[in-house]
Amino acid sequence: MFQHLKYNGANVETRSLAGKHADKILMLNDEDTIKYREFVLDGIHMAEDQKREAQRALADLEAMISMKPSATLDGLKRTAEQNLARAENILKYFGAA
Repeated sequence: MFQHLKYNGANVETRSLAGKHADKILMLNDEDTIKYREFVLDGIHMAEDQKREAQRALADLEAMISMKPSATLDGLKRTAEQNLARAENILKYFGAA
């Protein structure tokens, strides 16, 4: 299939006559389809950002907890773990984990 079609961001580029026919028949680059792909890509990027932020927060909180245990820090750690799990689930759903 890659010899006929290639993703370029949210757009599908045709690479052969068969790809051009597939694009026409399947409407691979119609406005609504491109908007949907952009929406999905934006969601993936946001989840990746949230994952990185949660990982940094967890590392910071674990360092603070190791120096001085605290119920407040434990609660913040649980929240960061939940945020990380949510971001990872979103990425798994879209096959981007």
